[in-house]
Amino acid sequence: PMDEKVYVGLAVASMDNSVLTEAVFTDINIIDLDPQEEPELAPMEAIDTSPDKWRSQDVYPFRGYPGSAEPLGDGTFAVRGSGNDIAGGADDFEFVYQEIEGDVTLTAQVNSLDYTDPWAKSGLMVRASLDAQSANVHMLQTAGRYRGLTYRQHTAWGTGTIWAYGNYAPENGKGWVRLSRRGDSFIGY
Repeated sequence: PMDEKVYVGLAVASMDNSVLTEAVFTDINIIDLDPQEEPELAPMEAIDTSPDKWRSQDVYPFRGYPGSAEPLGDGTFAVRGSGNDIAGGADDFEFVYQEIEGDVTLTAQVNSLDYTDPWAKSGLMVRASLDAQSANVHMLQTAGRYRGLTYRQHTAWGTGTIWAYGNYAPENGKGWVRLSRRGDSFIGY
């Protein structure tokens, strides 16, 4: 379970602390859902996604190359990160985020992901905290063309994964990703 206040944003890991990988995200959209309404009737309010609203942080228990985020204009970000993985009992990646409260839907298009490893990852994430062992949900695509939803239900627990077999990312991690939170329920597309 996560508190009302969460961290939502863009996640990138190269799968190697000695290498940076870059993912370019476009068409980033964050929608705040009204928890008092039924999901299909909930009024949606767009969260400001202008570059000055985002923060970037290395979420690394093992310090690799420092990551970065660069706004490229028109709602586009280049996110560079190293990191061994976004999985297991602790994550190791670059996170570009906003802090929000309540239910939310995030949508973005991954236009590119450097192929540093077939399991290099990019995607959308909701985290309970910025700690490497934080509870989180991550809708991801890999450079090797896999899509999946990973989750850590409690701090320092292992990570579970639901792979979308047969629903591959079109080319080297490119494609649309969406992650929705409603209370403690999450849906990834």
